Amino acid sequence: RTWLMPFIKSRDTAYMIEFGDAYCRFYYQGSPVITGTAATITGITAADPAVVTTSAAHGYSNGDDVYVSGVVGMTEVNGRWFTVANKTATTFELQTIHATDVDASGYTAYSSGGETDTPYEIVSPYTSACLAGGSNGEFNVDYVQTGDVIYITARCGTIAPQKLSRTSATSWTFTEVQPDSGPLLDINSTDTTMYVSAATGSITITASTSVFVADDVDSIVRIAEQTINSTNEWATATAYTFLDYVRHDGKEYQCRTTATSGTNPPTHTLGTVTDGAVDWLYISPGYGIARIDTQSGTTATATVLTTFPQTLVGSGNASVLWRKGAWSDTNGYPTCVTFFRERLCFGQKQRIDMSVIGDFENFEIDDYGETLATSAISVTTQSSETNDIVGLTEGSILIVNTEGAEFTLDAPASSEPLGPNNIRVSRQTAYGAHPIRPIRVDESVLFIQASGRKLRSLQYTYEAETFRAPDMTVRSDHLGKESHFSQMVRQEEPYQTMWCVRADGALVTFAYDTSQKVRAWARHAVSGTDAKVECVGVIPAPDLRSDEVWVIVSRTINGATRRYIEYINTEYVTGDDLSDVKYADSLLTYDSTAATTLYGFDHMEGETVDVLGDGIAQTSVTVTGGEITIDSASTVQVGLSYNSTYRSNNIDVPTEDGTSQAKTKRITDVTFRVVDSIGGTAGPNATDQDTLEDLDVTTLYTGDAHINWPSGYETEGQIWYENSTMFPATITSIFPQVVTEEQR
Repeated sequence: RTWLMPFIKSRDTAYMIEFGDAYCRFYYQGSPVITGTAATITGITAADPAVVTTSAAHGYSNGDDVYVSGVVGMTEVNGRWFTVANKTATTFELQTIHATDVDASGYTAYSSGGETDTPYEIVSPYTSACLAGGSNGEFNVDYVQTGDVIYITARCGTIAPQKLSRTSATSWTFTEVQPDSGPLLDINSTDTTMYVSAATGSITITASTSVFVADDVDSIVRIAEQTINSTNEWATATAYTFLDYVRHDGKEYQCRTTATSGTNPPTHTLGTVTDGAVDWLYISPGYGIARIDTQSGTTATATVLTTFPQTLVGSGNASVLWRKGAWSDTNGYPTCVTFFRERLCFGQKQRIDMSVIGDFENFEIDDYGETLATSAISVTTQSSETNDIVGLTEGSILIVNTEGAEFTLDAPASSEPLGPNNIRVSRQTAYGAHPIRPIRVDESVLFIQASGRKLRSLQYTYEAETFRAPDMTVRSDHLGKESHFSQMVRQEEPYQTMWCVRADGALVTFAYDTSQKVRAWARHAVSGTDAKVECVGVIPAPDLRSDEVWVIVSRTINGATRRYIEYINTEYVTGDDLSDVKYADSLLTYDSTAATTLYGFDHMEGETVDVLGDGIAQTSVTVTGGEITIDSASTVQVGLSYNSTYRSNNIDVPTEDGTSQAKTKRITDVTFRVVDSIGGTAGPNATDQDTLEDLDVTTLYTGDAHINWPSGYETEGQIWYENSTMFPATITSIFPQVVTEEQR
């Protein structure tokens, strides 16, 4: 099983990233990114199995995926993915993705040219066990992007935050986010002291009690000086000797010239500056920070990150003013992430850590001893329950979703800057959220409720001067009751739509447009045996006119479970060529000279697929050996057609004594107003339907399609419409003619 993560630097630079078991692959403009270090083909045998020969050692291993292109003669292999089998240094057999030999005995003879390449892939720190959240299979990470960098957190809390950076299409790197300054736990409140063996380099930290544990390794510790009498304050007109130490404004300096001081006290924080007579080297801000390398209970070896003051060196300078880093194997790591007010923000249990403004990996809590409005922030969500943070959403204020309540974070007044000493966290509602990324839509934040069964919209209400979170599934609550929601993403173009995946593999959408007061749910059936959608993602389409919805679909193919990454094609637009319409699942397009035998359908081996050839529906065919035989056509769409269904509520028409609900009624005729449509049947239920004659055509129809209703008197009065063709069908209005009995 794999998952999808979008990478969107801009609308014209967008990738879809596949996260698998400790690896990542990348997709750009609908195709896998390949390494670019291709092997040159010198021959392919027209045999069973086909054997490829390369001009030099190809370096492949059995089981590798290879993409073939540019072959002259045996063009049947071009544009296809194969699996390497029985390789030698310069040869390998071709197998399909189902690990069956490719029979090329009927292919055109190889003439010349061609190359093979493999998908570009990198090692990822995330295993399948980490990526799969709970029993519902949620994508168990959170992420936020800036430019060519994505910051990623794992909801399992056992992996340090990662930074995935892109420098080119085939150069992506994971780097652990390991700040040298924080975040930090609260300052020690016990009698335990610490001191260091030296101010810089590799040092030993000694504690008065056993406070270091194995999980502290790689985490940081900050120690502040407790006794400062041993270092004199800088003074004017005072004789100083080379290597003397002084302090001023809380900072420590070392004398670099023997002389009598001038009149300008040292205030710098870098390098050497004169006071008018004596040169002073900046040493430390009154504390030091080190990263722990090893530990043995009461001692730890560490590498100094921020120089320690001399007042912490040696056993006589032990201090109780120490604090460990908040991120470690013991304390856990952040589980969610976002940006807010130019700060990188992490959520960890009930705690929020926010970076220094504009310096995303700097978590300094003060500026050389002085807490500023720009300094890093650490704050805890306070409530009667201990609920972990599961979502952070940026906006005019920061929305904080926990397992049991919803909070807002901001400065107490909008006119004031947000800072460590000027911050307010307020509880708003108490529904709780499921560990799924919330989505901001306009000024609302959509989140899945803690049970996983409801979608709520957190929004500010001016009349109540507080936040509320109405239930967006209240009129379609069966959708969540049937199975939990496990993921949701947002599509902006061409329609404002939420795409949601359920734990049972159902794909549903929520059309949500606050400006038009639109709220509408729909199911999207996916074709195939045991078909389930396991993940969904959205990136801008290559044409830049719409957003592309990508899905990972699991099906039973040829007796085995197969998973495919697919994306939903844009819908038909008036004026498009009918031969180019793409209304089928797992679809591939052939567009070349007229042909009757098509290759490259290994992914549908053994399946019965539907065919649209040059805009005309052909007889369904079965895929055998990755091949199909069709009526001659030059533009061919091949895939699994699906059944689109509309069902109305029970019709309600005015009567003399009120509603027609529960009264006997008869629908005599129905008119469907359609745009650019072909095909379909209609009737009072799923089984009693007649063909819409006006739509039983071979060219797109726009207008009114009439049907004499195939039913008698009834109390429900529902209208059904179904279409299982590979053609477009858009219904804009339905006009029934109804006769109602005034008496029940």
